Amino acid sequence: MIRPVTLEEVQLLQDLSCLTYRDTFQGTTSEENLQEHLDTAYDLFRLKKELGDPQVAYYFYQEEEQILGYLRLNEGEAQTESIHENSLEIERIYIHPDHKGRGLGQELMDFALDQARKWGKTAIWLGVWEHNVPALGFYQKNGFRQVGHHDFVMGDDVQTDFLYLKEV
Repeated sequence: MIRPVTLEEVQLLQDLSCLTYRDTFQGTTSEENLQEHLDTAYDLFRLKKELGDPQVAYYFYQEEEQILGYLRLNEGEAQTESIHENSLEIERIYIHPDHKGRGLGQELMDFALDQARKWGKTAIWLGVWEHNVPALGFYQKNGFRQVGHHDFVMGDDVQTDFLYLKEV
């Protein structure tokens, strides 16, 4: 089941966010840079504010009582870049490390594409680290194409994210 995250679940969202981000990016930058990013991007106050923003939507992937992954969608001014006039951004799509390889990411992707259509968007886009080979392949398999790049700063480490777009 994919369902909206509630404000009462902000601690669970923070815990899962830090776990999945660390799992994905540990070893790609210094521990100090990684921890600084986690402390900033997943600060409880910040997450609470985002959960209250009507242009930001968080969703949990849940099986029975267990949360296995999550998705963050941004529209309007909440998007991190202006890529397309009528688009939706996938800012985060993460699966718990113990549940990778089960197709859950595809289910979240399909859900995001459905949401884009329901919300009347004509495109969906995302940023992905240039060295995240599994994610690059996943997005390409789903019909995304590279349309640009931007810098992603993690502490004092400046990395390159490719910007991928798909018409919906």
